[in-house]
Amino acid sequence: MRDTTLALSLAGLAFMMTVIWGGPLLRILRHFRIGKLIRVDEPGHHNIKMGTPTMGGVMFILPVVLLTVLLNAVVLIGLNVVGRSVLVPLIVMVGFGLLGIVDDWQGIHGKRRGEGMPARIKFSGQIALAIGTAWVLKYILDVPEMYLPGVNIPGGIDMNDILYIAIAAFIIVSESNAINFTDGLDGLAGLVAATAFAAYGGIALMQGQIFLARFCFTLVGAIFGFLWFNVHPAELFMGDTGSLALGATLAVVALMTGP
Repeated sequence: MRDTTLALSLAGLAFMMTVIWGGPLLRILRHFRIGKLIRVDEPGHHNIKMGTPTMGGVMFILPVVLLTVLLNAVVLIGLNVVGRSVLVPLIVMVGFGLLGIVDDWQGIHGKRRGEGMPARIKFSGQIALAIGTAWVLKYILDVPEMYLPGVNIPGGIDMNDILYIAIAAFIIVSESNAINFTDGLDGLAGLVAATAFAAYGGIALMQGQIFLARFCFTLVGAIFGFLWFNVHPAELFMGDTGSLALGATLAVVALMTGP
């Protein structure tokens, strides 16, 4: 009960932090004219969203990073408040978020206005980050192997190391792009991601992965703070900054929780 209460408290704190600094962030994005450019192949009624601030993933990434780093800093003085394993999904979120920032910026002020980074460069960046993450999951965190529904094998199916890294990297890249594709309507991607992270947070609690559960619920609170500005009519879009980060982090959390 105490672990659940702390996890929900972190969610509430993250929500308040995100809502409080959301207004100033909106003014900053408007000042630098970081607004969405509508592609010509999108529905005509979406043109009214032209110029709406994007790159809003920063709004929920920073509070999560701040809370997680502050709690993790206590480990240095001997109090195990946050497990070091949470640093992996945190770093993945920041890494894919930075890739999304570059893509969003290229689509707004770069040479490829309205399109963003070339697909091959963006995809190559995702693959490189995913392979590095899969290697860490396999050799440093020693996460669970593959489990199949209805097949009871203690410890999971023992896979070849290269095969595991390939499958895990595929899952991370796929989920990153899945959330990116979902981000098409006001509040849709954020609500879907928040629901998924809440579910995995509950699974982590049941498995005894308390620190991972706290990270998940912290992210849920921050996402709901973002949704305060993103529900219809949206004042802000998460852009690739948020969608790539959320998708990749969700995949990592799923791999870490196992069966």
